[in-house]
Amino acid sequence: LPEGTFATVAVFSAATGQKVATVFSDHINAGEEYTATIDGNELPAGVYIYRISTELAAYLGKIVLVK
Repeated sequence: LPEGTFATVAVFSAATGQKVATVFSDHINAGEEYTATIDGNELPAGVYIYRISTELAAYLGKIVLVK
């Protein structure tokens, strides 16, 4: 990102659209790398959507959890 911003990483059930976890929610600095780990131990196997949101943009991706 070109500048620091507030960011959130959330995980949603693809089947219901319900938010199942907020993985990260904090200010991030420009030019730094960040890692977010999703703990799927309490989630059932299935397809999930993650959303990375900042004040500048939002990104979506798919996760398939296999147990």
